[in-house]
Amino acid sequence: MMTSDTRAGAGKAAATTAGSKGHYLPHIEGTRALAVLLVVFYHVFTEQTAGAVDVFFVLTGFLVISSLLRKIDRGFSGVKDFLVGLFIRLAPVSLVVLLGTYIGALLFLSPVGINLVHREIIASALYLENWQLIIQGSDYLSRQEPPTPVLHFWAMSVQMQFYLTTALIFALVIAAGMKTARAVNARAVLTGIFSTVFVASFIYSIYLTYFVDSAWAYFDTFARGWEFSMGALLGLALSKWPAMAIHSAWGWLGVAGLLAAGALVAPVAPFPGFAALVPTLSTVLIILAGRSVKVGSAGSLLSTPLMVSLGGVAYTLYLVHWPLLIFYREYVTQSVSLTWALVIIALSIALSYLLRFAVEKPLLRLKYGINANRVLAVTAIPLLIVTVALPAYSISQNNSQINPGDFIGAPEPVGEGPADTEVSVDRLDPAEVIPPFEQVGASRPPVYFDDSPRGILCMVQEDDRDNPSWCEYGVTE
Repeated sequence: MMTSDTRAGAGKAAATTAGSKGHYLPHIEGTRALAVLLVVFYHVFTEQTAGAVDVFFVLTGFLVISSLLRKIDRGFSGVKDFLVGLFIRLAPVSLVVLLGTYIGALLFLSPVGINLVHREIIASALYLENWQLIIQGSDYLSRQEPPTPVLHFWAMSVQMQFYLTTALIFALVIAAGMKTARAVNARAVLTGIFSTVFVASFIYSIYLTYFVDSAWAYFDTFARGWEFSMGALLGLALSKWPAMAIHSAWGWLGVAGLLAAGALVAPVAPFPGFAALVPTLSTVLIILAGRSVKVGSAGSLLSTPLMVSLGGVAYTLYLVHWPLLIFYREYVTQSVSLTWALVIIALSIALSYLLRFAVEKPLLRLKYGINANRVLAVTAIPLLIVTVALPAYSISQNNSQINPGDFIGAPEPVGEGPADTEVSVDRLDPAEVIPPFEQVGASRPPVYFDDSPRGILCMVQEDDRDNPSWCEYGVTE
């Protein structure tokens, strides 16, 4: 799924530990491959979450800390290089996918709710999709509303917010060290910071998941912070004790935990909360057990060339599989046959390799060949402008079709003749429907989003009617 910001031009630096500079750990790429394959298969075959997104959050925390610790001696320039390289690696590929999704939405999706898709494309381009989903009350685990083709960008948004926050923390630690007569012990300070974040975020996650709104918690950056912090603390520990490892057999328990997270835990327990401990702790086991690879171990399986290769395209595979799946369901049929499921998966993998070798790797080579700032200026920034401008223009055009007179004022007089009760759909001109199709999705009154005291929607859906809850309005006494 996600990319690691520590991946160098050939991808090997993504698996370098904090304390072992140059020590490549291929099983980390294999873990990324396993996680993204779980995501893809669960989305295509079950429409459920695989619990695998939590794997990427832990890996992100681990790899970000590893990368920044290697740059901390360079001061602010190291943090700056980290951010520039990060945006060169992540932004162009994701923006190309978003542009393709914008075009695909115009071609394959119904105009009903198209403005919502456009808004989410803009939010995804700005790495704010998770907050956009919270605002509009989406539930990733529910199918009460049609999923948009960029819904999956919520996880990319959470990751980017963590990247930027961590870079800021490092900059503050560097600044504190420069202002004191004795340099600040960066590792100790960072361990204290991420330990605090872990505890506070985990408590907040449990409270939000079980006592407020699990759908909100699923997207909330603060409810996910402890997962990143778990990986960060592991990276800090390995920077101090480079030889730290556990028996390779524990890796199989970690793999089993990843499989159980989707098959057993996700269907019965809301995420993140306590349920997210299963995939996150499993990821830690895999990382530590795979540091001493033995024949027949999980680490050896995850280190095979095939798994390492798939791990290298995990980011692009995560980006492209979901839009393809949604376009098929919305344009062809909601039911995906086994044959078409395999076609979608194969096409997703092919497109992921195309993006990897046609966009991502060439830009990485340019980054090391010329000024990185110039590469960012001529690629990511123009793409960002176009990706935001096109959906914004479409929204403005759709909104301009609405005439206030269409909704207020006296209706047209009805003729004396008999009513035409047999109106053929073929005779309707979509351009003349009032209100326009583009506005229908946003026409529901706010009451449809009200929650009961038990956290259940007051306007219950079909699959909620066996577990209703009271909602009270107006004067109750």
